[in-house]
Amino acid sequence: MNKNRKNLPMRAEPRTPKFRGGAGGDILGSFEGFFRFYYPRLKKFAHYFLRNEEEAEDLVQDVFFQLWKDKKYLENDKSVPSYVFTLVKNRCLNTLKRRVVEEKYLLHQASLVSEELYHISFGESGEFISIMGPSGSGKST
Repeated sequence: MNKNRKNLPMRAEPRTPKFRGGAGGDILGSFEGFFRFYYPRLKKFAHYFLRNEEEAEDLVQDVFFQLWKDKKYLENDKSVPSYVFTLVKNRCLNTLKRRVVEEKYLLHQASLVSEELYHISFGESGEFISIMGPSGSGKST
């Protein structure tokens, strides 16, 4: 035994639940334990990417729903948590990509509206056209 090493109490690690998605075992109890253990961790992981608590929660719930639907394809091994974290990461990245596309689209739409308003205001001649007309009658000049 190493004399330089102090006798420190061993920290008890929480038992990582295994999800038995394949045949046999208590699937519902196994899934519930897996959910209770990993849901807070996955939500925090998704929030790191998305910076939006509600969106992270929805995304993780969707992943667990997909996991429940596809439970018969999952094996009882250590790769299930890795698989679930990868699912969450990929969905987060897809969400971020979708945000960028939506922002570009909105900027493009805003520039089109701005350009259209410019043409309505100045017409073909390039001179400003008043909608109200000179005396507020509603006729343009």
